[in-house]
Amino acid sequence: MRALAAAIVLVYHLIPGAAPAGLIGVDVFFVISGYLITRLLINEYERNSRIELKAFWLRRLRRLFPALAFMVLVCVALAALVGGDALVKARLQTITALTYTYNWAQIATGSDYFAASDPLLLTNVWSLAIEQQFYIVWPLVLLVIVRWRGRAIVPGLLAIASATSMAIISGTNLSRAYYGTDTHLFGLMIGAILAMIISGRAPRPSSPRLVRLVGLWGPAGWLAVAVLAAIGTQIYDDDRGLYIWGLPVASLASAIIIRAVMPDVTVASAMARGLCAILEHPVLVWIGTRSYGLYLWHWPLLVLANYQWPSASPYLVGACVAALSLALAEISLRYVEDPMRRAGIIATLRAWGAIVVASFRRGPHRLRGDSSTMTFRHLSVGRRIVTLAMTTVTAAAVVLASVGLAVAPTKTTLQMQIDAARAQLDQHNDARRNGAAPQGTASPKPTEPSPPPSDKKPPATDEDKTGNVSLSFIGDSVMLAASPAITARWPKALVDAEVSRAMPSIDHLISRQLAADSLGDVVIVGLATNGTIRDDQIEGVLHAIGADRRLVLVNGYSRPKARWVIDANAAIDNAARQHPDRVFVANWHTVAADHQDLLASDQTHPRKAGIDLYVKTLHSAINEAATSLDGH
Repeated sequence: MRALAAAIVLVYHLIPGAAPAGLIGVDVFFVISGYLITRLLINEYERNSRIELKAFWLRRLRRLFPALAFMVLVCVALAALVGGDALVKARLQTITALTYTYNWAQIATGSDYFAASDPLLLTNVWSLAIEQQFYIVWPLVLLVIVRWRGRAIVPGLLAIASATSMAIISGTNLSRAYYGTDTHLFGLMIGAILAMIISGRAPRPSSPRLVRLVGLWGPAGWLAVAVLAAIGTQIYDDDRGLYIWGLPVASLASAIIIRAVMPDVTVASAMARGLCAILEHPVLVWIGTRSYGLYLWHWPLLVLANYQWPSASPYLVGACVAALSLALAEISLRYVEDPMRRAGIIATLRAWGAIVVASFRRGPHRLRGDSSTMTFRHLSVGRRIVTLAMTTVTAAAVVLASVGLAVAPTKTTLQMQIDAARAQLDQHNDARRNGAAPQGTASPKPTEPSPPPSDKKPPATDEDKTGNVSLSFIGDSVMLAASPAITARWPKALVDAEVSRAMPSIDHLISRQLAADSLGDVVIVGLATNGTIRDDQIEGVLHAIGADRRLVLVNGYSRPKARWVIDANAAIDNAARQHPDRVFVANWHTVAADHQDLLASDQTHPRKAGIDLYVKTLHSAINEAATSLDGH
């Protein structure tokens, strides 16, 4: 089951579009953890009539923390080598990752889990924070209810409350709903319910009728696998239905799979035995044993690769990240996790220190301490070389990570660019509202030359055919980043652009400008980045602006995972075909695809050197729209 969960998550992150809702793999992990931990604690209570909380928490710390600390050290060091945006908020991320408070810190700072631009290095540890919080609080709750006959009612009510909270909050703040321990608790509670009502050591059914009834869990398990596959591949992570019913259903399906491979079911059902045989295949068992490490490593390595090689093939990057994640997960398991789990963190660190000291001595030596720590009669030349190399690498990682944390910025280059653009746009709009004629100021000269337009993009020209035609720009962060150049080219234009804006807001924005009598003769809409655009939404815009105005739609460009951009661009092209005299396309998608080197690290927004190209693309479409108006 762990291998299945890890595979779903890795496919979601590493193969664009293959599993658009592959984040359900985290919920599979939650159900497994809820079941195993609850069953473990109940078994201990049934054996000893008590639960040793201190011993339980120490085992969890030994099992989880060393691998996490190792990953954070290495990845922050690598981020220091990459530099720039890879280190954004690294101090906050490191502290909250190691204290298992990452999810609440991201909620407090308003971080958007689903933002495709400028991903944070350690975002994946949010789920580890939820699990660790569960490990701390749930045993205390279990101590109170473990004697109750109806104890499963408690996790049942908590699961219902949690799923309901996610369904409600996802309508207004999706990241809050996804990150929250309270809103994402239902998977852990579903696993706990299963542990409370099924022992996992259920005896063989005593009658043929009972055998048949128990055997029904076998086909139910296969059906649950199909449900997980359907949710993971047929729903998208920006579909609110996923958070209303998709994740709870995926969690229930995971619980059914666990039930289907229990001993009493495999005895009664050939289908259950087949499912169990697949899940117990040696390859899957090997992956499952390293699933924790795979989950830890794959995301920060992917983030670092995307920052270092932003234009590389996502499939090549995904393959390399998967291979490197497997290698690092194996190293972590063999040299960090297993030794510390068996001997303890402090004892293992002391043993490592003794090996380092002994590697510089001659003659035989023996380590003192527990027999489960590393013992040796003497260190060979090869072992000394390896030990010295590992010590050097570890010391270098500590130094690099320390430097990286010291210089880590709080904002990305793109965020700073957008903030500066926001300030200039506010000045422009204030002057416009106050009746002053805004004067266009030349945008800063790009540090990199803008290449000549390719044959595919609309012809760029400096000739302005707008004359007395008034312009209204409505856009998202892509347009906002370019707004200084837009207001420099069209000083009298009204520009209304905001971060994370999407097409559903268009009706309100147009109505507001109509009410203020400020809507231009040509309306330029650039909202293809943050969500899909439907045909009926464009028809609504055309109806709202009236037949006397022209509409310019700016299509979008983004990484392959942003499938909504593809849908939005298709709707824009369709509108231009349906209304050739009223709808004009600013083909930013083709231009950006031809000049990816002029895009920011998110492969969506233009850098300073690409803004002039963006404005030229708008200029060409605006000229076409202006000349189509009567009298032009």
